[in-house]
Amino acid sequence: MAGLQVKRSINHAERILAKMERSEALDEYISHWEDFLIRLELIWEKIRKHYGNYSFFQSTYSEFGKLQKKDPLLRYLKQARNAVTHTISEMTSSNLGLHIRGKGNRPFYIDGAEITVEGQTLKVDLNTVDVLFEPEVTITRDKPRLVRFKTRGKWYNPPVTHLGNIIEGTKPDVVGAMGLAFVKGLYEQLEAKL
Repeated sequence: MAGLQVKRSINHAERILAKMERSEALDEYISHWEDFLIRLELIWEKIRKHYGNYSFFQSTYSEFGKLQKKDPLLRYLKQARNAVTHTISEMTSSNLGLHIRGKGNRPFYIDGAEITVEGQTLKVDLNTVDVLFEPEVTITRDKPRLVRFKTRGKWYNPPVTHLGNIIEGTKPDVVGAMGLAFVKGLYEQLEAKL
């Protein structure tokens, strides 16, 4: 199999996506995302190097190359890899959530609240007339989502379509899996022609 290194890289990218899905910490998730983007670009390069000398390669690859430039998802992934390599742009974001409830799910009344950040500490002052109020506070984080970023003087928005189909949401691992499926399809077409 001429494309064994390509297949290994595809498998490696699939493992990175699985690690992203299991990540608990945002930093870990982002690190896997950046690794995935670099691996995805490496797959494109390995495809060019492995199949470039075959007569059928140019026509097949040029079709996929045109799509990579036109398709919003494929273009975003390529430019995101460029941003990882050449800039300090953030490509993901995640919101924090604050859940407050009375201990033992006991109902309570709040007259007002003041939320401030002191250094690295989130401070929540609740005004209540309930003298027995014992709050239970949980801080949660939304799943990361793709955001607009700038690289080489141009802005790139998260993709909303891929190959004419609407993308539901902007989770990096979902968008990454769609991009990987596209590249895997190219690999399979090239292997079928050997």
